[in-house]
Amino acid sequence: MKALDNKLKEIEARAVKLESDGAKESELRALQRGTEKELDGVRSRFAEERELAKQAFDTFEGLHSRQIIEDEVLYREMDFRYGEYFEGAWVPTRFCN
Repeated sequence: MKALDNKLKEIEARAVKLESDGAKESELRALQRGTEKELDGVRSRFAEERELAKQAFDTFEGLHSRQIIEDEVLYREMDFRYGEYFEGAWVPTRFCN
């Protein structure tokens, strides 16, 4: 949420500067469209990261001995968040075949 707040402050500062410089209505609308696009990107990235964290927790919670985590992104997230609680190694698929 900090990133979103920072982004909003940055955009607000740009809007104030444009208005004080006497920007045209079209420039302000372009800023608004660009802003909406940026915020949608930040929100979707946040939702993806939150979903990955939830999936990592759910997988970690049900983890058992010698369980293989095939999803590299999920494994790395689990290692980042819960690495001190389990021992594991990532073996790329090309070495398993």
